[in-house]
Amino acid sequence: MARLYIDGATHTGNYRVDCDCDANWRGRGERIGAVNFSPMMAVASCVVHMKHCHKGDSMSISFSKRFEAWILHHWERGALRVESEHGEVPYGIAQR
Repeated sequence: MARLYIDGATHTGNYRVDCDCDANWRGRGERIGAVNFSPMMAVASCVVHMKHCHKGDSMSISFSKRFEAWILHHWERGALRVESEHGEVPYGIAQR
């Protein structure tokens, strides 16, 4: 099993991924509006790494506290955006 670790920051959109195979890389989340970034590029890059470097293997992804905060922030902003457009959030508001 490959173990990946993601660290990243909400306000800059920058992230770093470390794999236990000694691979690591940096990236930046997709910009959403003027000041927000999506953390999903970091997770997607882990999937691509697995497909190319660990074919057929399973993976475990862990997050730094600040990356978890970024995901929570992204989830809550998305929920508020959907609620304002449609009046109801189909997946709920994230709970701490």
